[in-house]
Amino acid sequence: MKSLVCIATLGIVAFAVTGNAQDSKKEPTKEEIAKAMFWVPNQHCPDCATALEGSLKKVGGIMSVAVSFPTKWATVEFDERVISAQEVSRAAFQAPHMMGKDMKYGTFLLLSIDAKDKATVTKAMTTLEKVEGVAKAVYYAQTKFIAIQFGDKGKVTSHQLLKALDDAGVKASQAGAKIKK
Repeated sequence: MKSLVCIATLGIVAFAVTGNAQDSKKEPTKEEIAKAMFWVPNQHCPDCATALEGSLKKVGGIMSVAVSFPTKWATVEFDERVISAQEVSRAAFQAPHMMGKDMKYGTFLLLSIDAKDKATVTKAMTTLEKVEGVAKAVYYAQTKFIAIQFGDKGKVTSHQLLKALDDAGVKASQAGAKIKK
């Protein structure tokens, strides 16, 4: 009888473990996928874009990468269950630079905001700088983008940043995406 109970228990445990393993391999939902633009100003040549793109494609959780030398932008699609926007930025910083080991690819996450006036811009930047892991936020009026520089530690997601802005009453979206009015 004890062996039957033991076998049944092992079967239940195996089923539960298998079920959990399958759950973690589920396809990510729309909310878990981020398609973000990062500004990478310290690219010096087209080979920099190629090298950075190649390095980021090897990082777990990153689904696609396109780096443009002329615009200095990197469009990255990633699973935020696996890697946060801050970690994508950190991975770019750690990538080997074409100009040598003393050079780094600094990146800034770009978010679009509906900047109706200076007060909205100030509220957006202040809100973002209060998020733990954000070092600095700078607004660029020509593009209506806020460039976010991350600190060295943390795992801030793009969804957390967008939620913080929404909670503050600022309409925002991933750069390049249309803002819902």
